[in-house]
Amino acid sequence: MSTTIQPPNLYICYGSETGNSKAIATRIFKECSEEKFTPETFLYTLDEFLSKYKLRDRARTLKKTPSSNNLEQLLDLNEKINLVIVCSTTGNGDPPQNADAFYRFIRLKSTPNNLLQNVNYAILGLGDSNYDLFNNAAISIDKRITELGGKRFSYRGEADEVVGLEQVVEPWIAQLYEALRKNYRFFLEKEENNKKKEDNEEEEEENNGNSHFSPRSVNSYLNITKRNKRSSTLLKQVTSVLLAKDNVTSKEEESVAAFVKESIVSPDEDKEEWKRIANYFGQPNICFSTITGARYLTTTESSKQVLHIELDISSLPLAEEESTFRYEPGDSIGILCENDEEHVQRMLLKLKEIETIPKDLDVDDEIEIKCLDEHNKGLFYIDASERITLKRLFTRRVDIMSPVTVPMLQMLAKYCKNQMEKNEILKLAFDLNLYTTRIVKQHANLYDVLSWFSSCKPPLNHLLQELQPIAPRYYSIASSPIKHPDEVHIAFSIVKYETPPPIRAQKEGCCTSWLQNKAKEFWGSEEKITLPLFLKKSPAFKLPRELKTPIIMIGPGTGVVPFRGFLQHRECMLSKKQEDDVNWLFYGCRSIRSDFLYHHEFRQFETSSFVNLNLLVASSREADVGGGVWYGGTYVQDYILEYASIIVELMMMKKACLYVCGDAQSMASQVDRVLHQIVEEECDMSSEEAKQIVKQWKEEGRYLKEVWC
Repeated sequence: MSTTIQPPNLYICYGSETGNSKAIATRIFKECSEEKFTPETFLYTLDEFLSKYKLRDRARTLKKTPSSNNLEQLLDLNEKINLVIVCSTTGNGDPPQNADAFYRFIRLKSTPNNLLQNVNYAILGLGDSNYDLFNNAAISIDKRITELGGKRFSYRGEADEVVGLEQVVEPWIAQLYEALRKNYRFFLEKEENNKKKEDNEEEEEENNGNSHFSPRSVNSYLNITKRNKRSSTLLKQVTSVLLAKDNVTSKEEESVAAFVKESIVSPDEDKEEWKRIANYFGQPNICFSTITGARYLTTTESSKQVLHIELDISSLPLAEEESTFRYEPGDSIGILCENDEEHVQRMLLKLKEIETIPKDLDVDDEIEIKCLDEHNKGLFYIDASERITLKRLFTRRVDIMSPVTVPMLQMLAKYCKNQMEKNEILKLAFDLNLYTTRIVKQHANLYDVLSWFSSCKPPLNHLLQELQPIAPRYYSIASSPIKHPDEVHIAFSIVKYETPPPIRAQKEGCCTSWLQNKAKEFWGSEEKITLPLFLKKSPAFKLPRELKTPIIMIGPGTGVVPFRGFLQHRECMLSKKQEDDVNWLFYGCRSIRSDFLYHHEFRQFETSSFVNLNLLVASSREADVGGGVWYGGTYVQDYILEYASIIVELMMMKKACLYVCGDAQSMASQVDRVLHQIVEEECDMSSEEAKQIVKQWKEEGRYLKEVWC
């Protein structure tokens, strides 16, 4: 009697901090499920995989001496699986929180060295090359899985946010699918032979009517229906009552009251919706804070707008604890936001125009979205029980302002009636250079692509399957919990820019523009303006424990924001004025007159505060206007060279901590280069010796960076 050989199960696992790894893993899961490599494909966080695959139980079983009592368990250990991992790196080379338990378990010395001998795997890392331990989490996991007997069936991908994740992600995913097809070829061919006749008949029927569709475009798992139909009579009654027309009966008033009560989303429902969004991103401890203050830190003469916002946290218990919202200088807050209202309106009009939104469905109608495929149910971020309209869906729940993804382009191509347009979209999807030039650099969103290709008319359910939720945005905290125990402060640049030629489109940041509108509401209204947020602790970017430890802060532009919190904190902790020069701030801006953030506060820290700040301000776009070392047409790295001997002495002799915060691509890399240079020159070292000294500072936690691309 022959034994049926089952294909190995496929696990797609991720460690995600901001949502990028989860989005990529979800994409891989969707496409692998549709390829039907195996009847069982799973999507888990790495910590969930630790539990679901019972790694701890397997380790305990392997340590036992084989006997009749554990023979069945040992046989179960022979089960082969294929594992695909997508993992980002956070902090000082650490894995994200939802991969930490898995990471710590596999690194245990007591873990059997043959624990993963039946695991074939592939791994993709997401990182930022501005940090020294670039992609360290993925590299360490890869190394340890190999040591535990795992066999990698594909090269390790190391994507870099600095150059664009897609430069590595897209080719890595393409070769991953080829490797998986090769791994599952025997089972796929067997399945094909068993159903060859049936498949041929289906293919012939499919080709007769819809030759341009691929299986992926046909496999829709969402069903969208109108939840409530409003009669025209009831709407007329509403109008009459609201306009206080004569002859309105009490029955009509009752109908209107019921209509209004049913239509209005209550504050509790609103908060529950935000909580569901936060949970999708693994953030259960969401809080709701009201704005207590807002002001611009730049003048109208500045080419940029920087906004300072103060938030009340006096009554914010965490979701699962009775503790207050406790933060430290160096931490950040994550903010959940909405799409720009005007952009939402344009998007909905476009979808109505191309009949993606059916004629009988109004944007204010409540809809019900059901997932018809249990296997994909966990992927979709809107529950069937939710009361939601299309307008609210496109305002709060789906990201329509970010550049379109490659899977989105592939889907859109399948709904182009014009073959030339279809081919052009496919080129954008499969030519990485073209995708980078026309989509990434132009920040081309869904509205842009639908405007460029008029024959593209995707159905609503397929569109929602590809749209991602709006990811949280993170902002450095600009205050000290000692000085402001009931508040948390943030400051940020309002993102507005023009894309490169030939398009030169005007674009704006999703969250910063939304926050600016919230600030305007605060200025013009007596109502409380509430923001959904959560705390993101920094593992390393912290003040030293000892007050006498010197700190050197380098932060041009909004990179200075966390240093305001640093100085406030030190000032509150000091009982008398510092005698030593232990606090140095190298700040840079374009113009001192218009761009010097927190001008008066830093001046006070310099002249009359306990912290005794040494403040050096470089202005890059104006000539020297006098007034001491404050002023000059220079950059922060020029001041670092000028004060090289002091910086090296503080770092080498007094064991100072040096912090760099701000733009990664130009400033942070230049500062790093100059630091190596001054060590080499001041200590009379070779370049290699200087490199080792700077590396030692980093390993000791005395050279810390918080940078962004």
